Amino acid sequence: MYKSNLFLLISMVTSIVTVFAQEPRFNISTFESVKLYSKGYYNGDDSKGGFENGHFFYRTLYNSSWKSWSGIAVSNHSDTLTNSYTNEYSNICGTGNFNSKNFAICFNLGTIICQKPTIISGLYVTNTTYTYHTIKNGSAYSKKFGGKTGNDTDWYRAKFVSYRNGNRADSVYFYLADFRFADNSKDYIIKNWVWVDLSGIKTPTDSLIISFESTDNGVYGMNTPAYMAFDNFNNSSNIIDIYNIKASFLNDSNKIWNGKTDTSGGFDINGFYFVNNYNTSWNSWSGWAISIDNDTSKKDYNAQYSSITASQLNLISYGRSVINLPSNKTQSTMYFYLSNNTYTYKSMKYGDAFCKKFGGKNGDEKDFLKLNIIKYSDDENTDTSVVYLADFINKPSNIASSNIICKVTLNENTSRIEFQLESSDNGIYGMNTPAFFCLSAISKTNKLASEKIHKIKVFPNPAVDYIITEISNVESYEIADITGANFTFETMIDSNKIDISKLPGGVYILKLKSVNNYYYTRFVK
Repeated sequence: MYKSNLFLLISMVTSIVTVFAQEPRFNISTFESVKLYSKGYYNGDDSKGGFENGHFFYRTLYNSSWKSWSGIAVSNHSDTLTNSYTNEYSNICGTGNFNSKNFAICFNLGTIICQKPTIISGLYVTNTTYTYHTIKNGSAYSKKFGGKTGNDTDWYRAKFVSYRNGNRADSVYFYLADFRFADNSKDYIIKNWVWVDLSGIKTPTDSLIISFESTDNGVYGMNTPAYMAFDNFNNSSNIIDIYNIKASFLNDSNKIWNGKTDTSGGFDINGFYFVNNYNTSWNSWSGWAISIDNDTSKKDYNAQYSSITASQLNLISYGRSVINLPSNKTQSTMYFYLSNNTYTYKSMKYGDAFCKKFGGKNGDEKDFLKLNIIKYSDDENTDTSVVYLADFINKPSNIASSNIICKVTLNENTSRIEFQLESSDNGIYGMNTPAFFCLSAISKTNKLASEKIHKIKVFPNPAVDYIITEISNVESYEIADITGANFTFETMIDSNKIDISKLPGGVYILKLKSVNNYYYTRFVK
């Protein structure tokens, strides 16, 4: 019993309420929400002049007389073999970036208009199937790059030009094929998704023009088919901690983002792209949402947007959820800070109209809720980590009420992580347990393990209205009860006197931060 209480105490002490500082970005284009209908592509034949995705407008020009288009289209075609203009909607990789379904195709001249001036980070690009095979093998109209001997210094490149208020700001070139090397073995044609960095364009852009240039030209212009596939426009190429997130766009009257007000398909936080699926017909969502609702008194479906830890901001997962990762060139270890959703926690603890009480009436039924964290390299499952959010198989039985830290090792080929919940309580339509969990942070280091935690004293103890700590220069403090539920979190403290007058009677854990050190104690009110 003593060991169990000690473990619980340490677990609560090392459970941090994250102070958030990084804004999610919604101005990312993944093209997943663009409707393609049965033909599998959008080419502007609706005469709307283009489409909007992720706060950017993509111009598409359609000629109804010739049934032809130019500009930017969206496709999910996957033919990687056919070398013909009839296969203009496929790319050589066969899927979108991160193995997504949809991707964009730029033909001839592409125009991207920003909703507001934006410093664009970049985009992932690859060759279309038609252009790739034409460059590699030649055609009736285009030469084989390198010529018969392989020594011809051919190249094919995309040109990105940014504009602000009608004035040209800057430009970037990217070679989709390059045969200029003295060593022919170094010649290449892009056949993977590759990041093009546009962050060097420092002037905020209100429009971006994409055009193409080649060494293979004729009387009527360029012979090389002027196509390029691209995806994840304005995403990020680097993995960075998201230990400090904030969401200034949320407030007391608008505490959640679930995709309803922005159907761009998800959001980016420092290189991690969280996929969101919002169904406008059913007004329902799945994937990832963002919430600042920390009210743990709610129950049932109304409690879906808070963590049982009452942390100030959480990423809420519902159903199958996916995080797409940027190009990760080196192996790295990431720590995921996970917790139970309030709705899920209470359903397991007490049962409800749809879900059983975990453990059953006698508490001895072997129930569980486990989270499978699945790593993918391309479309191959490479590894799975398992976290138990509730465990009645092993003793003592437990429903997690504080943060759980899961270590996940990523290699240079890891492209995405999927999260899938699995429960012992299932019915005809699948899992009865509400399929929610919360994520409060991702870090390259185990910040909890690296903290120096010291025990201190407070007085009076027991107390009624206030307690005084023996530590000065208190930067922040957190108070949790013995179940792990957080009652108070404060920053910018003026003194070492802490008001507890509004707390109900009980036993509490106090955690303080001062000059990069952490302190804890237990007190009674």
